Amino acid sequence: MPPSNPPTVRRQRLGAELRKLRERAGMSAATAAGLLGSNQTQISNIEAGRHGVSADRVRTLARLYTCPDQELIDALVQMTGGRTRGWWEDYRDILPAGMLDLAEVEHQATYVRVATMVHIPGLLQTTDHARTIFNAAVPPLAPYEVEHRVSFRIKRQAILYGDAPTPLTAIVHEAALRMGYGGPTVAQAQLKHLINMSERENITVVVIPFGAGPLPGSGQSVDYLGGSVPQLDTVQLDTDHGNELLNSEAHLLNYRSVLDRMEGYALKPLSVPRPHPPHRAKSLRGTNVSARAWRKSSYSAQGSNCVYVARVPIDWQKSSFSQEGSSFLNVAAPTLETIKIRESDDPDVILTITPAILGVFIRAAKEGQLDHLTVTTARKAVRNA
Repeated sequence: MPPSNPPTVRRQRLGAELRKLRERAGMSAATAAGLLGSNQTQISNIEAGRHGVSADRVRTLARLYTCPDQELIDALVQMTGGRTRGWWEDYRDILPAGMLDLAEVEHQATYVRVATMVHIPGLLQTTDHARTIFNAAVPPLAPYEVEHRVSFRIKRQAILYGDAPTPLTAIVHEAALRMGYGGPTVAQAQLKHLINMSERENITVVVIPFGAGPLPGSGQSVDYLGGSVPQLDTVQLDTDHGNELLNSEAHLLNYRSVLDRMEGYALKPLSVPRPHPPHRAKSLRGTNVSARAWRKSSYSAQGSNCVYVARVPIDWQKSSFSQEGSSFLNVAAPTLETIKIRESDDPDVILTITPAILGVFIRAAKEGQLDHLTVTTARKAVRNA
C-alpha cells in the first residue's frame, strides 16, 4: 500500500545516504535485511524514502555497515525527526514538485551559494522582477499561476531574515545586471534591492565582469546548498524542464570546484558601512543654515504656508597629488550616501556616485581591469553617466 503522503526531500535524502553506506560496505539489500531481522522490501522502502526510520535504526544500520564517520552518523540521526509540515506544503497541488523540493532543501541548508549568468538569483529578486520572469514562461502561464509562483519565490526569501539568517553568497554575472527585465522602473528597483540586500551581514554579492572571458558552468544557474556535514550538501540546477537536485559525491565535488572558479573570476566584494538612519537625518542639520540661499516658491500666496528651498554649498576638495598648473580632480561628499567628482578643466560635468561604487572602481583600477580604457574613453563615460 503506497504512503498517504509523498516522501519529503529530507526523508529521500536520508534513505539515499543509507543506501550509499550499504553499497560502500559491499552489502546487498537482502544481506542487510537478514542482519537487521527484517526483509528486503523494508530496506528498499527505507532507502527510497517511502518509509520513515527511527534514530536507533539509523545507528544500527550504520554499525552494520561499519561506518567510521561519527559526525555523518549524528547528522543522519538528526534527519529522522517526525514529519513536519513546511509552509511549502500549502503549494503541493498548485506548483511543480521540484519547486517545493528546492524550498525544503533551502529551509534545511546551513548556507547557500548561487551562481547566475543572465538572471538575478531568485532569493534576491523583487516581486515585480519575479513577475516579469514568470510572465515570459513558455508555454505561457495563466495570471493566477504567475501569482502563485511569485508569492512562492518571495516566501522562499524568508531564510535570509530572522534571528539566524542563512548565509548566502551570490555570484552574479554583469550581464544579469544589464538585462533590464520589466523596463527601467522595475530594473532600477531590482538593482537598488540587490545593493540593499548585499549590505546585510549574512549576504555577499560578487559580480563577474564581462572581461572575465569564458567561464565554467556559464550555461546554467547553479545553487549549492550546504548540509550539516559536507556529505549532505545538495546541488540544484535550474533547467528548462524544471529543478534538478544532485547529491552524488562526484556532483558535489564538481560543482564546488565550478563555483570556486567562478567566484575567483568575480570582483572582490567591498564592505561599506551603511550609515545609521539618525546620522542621515543629521546630515543636513549640521550645515550652516545662514550660508544657504533660501528661496520661496513663486506660486506661494500671501499669508499662506509655503515651501522654502535652499542650495547647500558643496565643499570641493583637491587631490593632494595634483601638480600646480595641471588639470586635477575635485572630490566632494555633500552627504554620507553620495560622492561627487569633477575635473578642474571641465567643472560643469559632475559625476554623482555612492561610496560603494567608488570603492569598486578604485579596486578595479588597482587590479588592472581598466587598463584598456583611454583618457578620452573615460571622460566620455563620465559625461554619459
